Amino acid sequence: MLYDNLKDVPGLKPIMSKGAIYMLLGIQLDKFNDMNTSVAFMRRLAEEESVLFFPSECFNYPGFLRVVLSTSEETIKEISKRITEFSKRHYKG
Repeated sequence: MLYDNLKDVPGLKPIMSKGAIYMLLGIQLDKFNDMNTSVAFMRRLAEEESVLFFPSECFNYPGFLRVVLSTSEETIKEISKRITEFSKRHYKG
């Protein structure tokens, strides 16, 4: 569901997991104002939308966020909405 909700959001590239309880969310960092790492993106997302993910630098895989999917459908819908609004607000195309 999260993949489907985010696949068309400019600047983001969700990567569908294959049976895991998480997925990766790629970020075109050059397309967002003042966010040149996934850590910076994650911090701003947490500050502005109260959504917190793991920056993939923790896993030596820069430019992505690791998103845990073990939550309710309602929560996934709300997270999708917040990420979409955040991305549209900061996307510079």
